[in-house]
Amino acid sequence: MSVDAQRLQDSLTYMATIGSGIYQIIACLYLLYAQLGGSAFAGCAVMVVFLPITQRIILASRRFQARVLVHKDARIKLQSEALSGVKIIKLYAYEEPLSKELKRLRNAELAALWQYKLVSVLSRVVYAVVPTAVSLVTFATYSLLGNKLTVSRVYTSLALFNILRFPLMMVPRAIGNAVEAMLSVDRIGHYLGSDEVTPLAKVDTDAPGVAPRVYAIAADVDWPRPTEDDQDDQDDQDDQDDQ
Repeated sequence: MSVDAQRLQDSLTYMATIGSGIYQIIACLYLLYAQLGGSAFAGCAVMVVFLPITQRIILASRRFQARVLVHKDARIKLQSEALSGVKIIKLYAYEEPLSKELKRLRNAELAALWQYKLVSVLSRVVYAVVPTAVSLVTFATYSLLGNKLTVSRVYTSLALFNILRFPLMMVPRAIGNAVEAMLSVDRIGHYLGSDEVTPLAKVDTDAPGVAPRVYAIAADVDWPRPTEDDQDDQDDQDDQDDQ
């Protein structure tokens, strides 16, 4: 339940992005159409084509980052155990196997870190290429249709495209988080709506006709007599307690 509660809390941050993002998309498309006509939809098509690529890069980056953290936690845990038990390691000559294990964990961490950095570089390249590709396709389409570009029209269109990038990237992610949040709400609701555990009934032994489960009648209870050694040990223990 703690995982579902944390997922629901994280998803609430993106809920408002759905409404505001759709509003920004509609407003930007209307203003771009007023500036460039039908050529604006060519640039929007390029942005839509790059959306799944960007989404895959983001998911891959998260996956590699989680892998880096797993290897890092394992390495730090082993280092902490080695430092806390360094005397035992030196006593039993565990330096070489410990060193090999630390090197293995460090190499695995570096390999995952290398993959994570490659994905980060790829994401930066994509983020740098997308605005240029959108501008080239839009203005090329606008010119091929026989229209004349002006400075004011170009700068206004570029500003609108920059505004349009954020909602086009965040709205699909917010919708996905909203779906996960609904699943978490269903799981939490099912848990909270479950029947309470019925407590065990208390047996009233004083009630008529009800007898205790365990009872003894005329029982003789004894135990072995202590020996002299046991008595001496008890006396020594009492002397230590007095001191």
